[in-house]
Amino acid sequence: MKGLYFIAIVPPKEVAERIHQIRLEFAEKYHSEEALKPPVHLTLKEPFKMDVKDELILKRKLSFIATQHQHFKHILKDFDRFQKHTIYINAEKHPLLLGLKKGIKKTFRTNFYHVEQDQMPFNPHYTIAYRNIGEHIFEMAFADYESKNFYAEFECDEFILFKHNGKQWHNIEAFKLCGMPEITLFDQLVPEKEQKQLIKAS
Repeated sequence: MKGLYFIAIVPPKEVAERIHQIRLEFAEKYHSEEALKPPVHLTLKEPFKMDVKDELILKRKLSFIATQHQHFKHILKDFDRFQKHTIYINAEKHPLLLGLKKGIKKTFRTNFYHVEQDQMPFNPHYTIAYRNIGEHIFEMAFADYESKNFYAEFECDEFILFKHNGKQWHNIEAFKLCGMPEITLFDQLVPEKEQKQLIKAS
């Protein structure tokens, strides 16, 4: 039996509510409700099908990934588009976010090679609207949102595995990012106070 899954970052409640309100306003104004179906999220692994019996193995692999990656400040800023089909909020390409995406991609390529692999370049974002928007409406809508500002930031300390139950997506497990920062020989030998003085002097 196959299950349908995807992996994502979900913002804290207050940020998610702000984004969802924008999605609702867009859907009402431009009659485009497709983006309302999934929860507010940033996709780390596109929806994929796999045997339900492999779900436990997947969770173990994702748990290991979480131990290898650190939490990070996640910044969301303003609006952009993909061609003529998607309007979204930009997410900053933090090196730790890119590393997390790379780790997940490598794990699937190595351990779940039978699962469809991501082909598109990673462009982190939060979708506002997509798919069922006519070209004329899309251009008008983007002209509206292009001139608007949006800013939010939060400490991203987990990612989520979602599973579809046939009607909607459900959060089935969260994985805490608990990797430790790399400690260099400089960090080990030079006290923090002296490090700051050296950095300031340079």
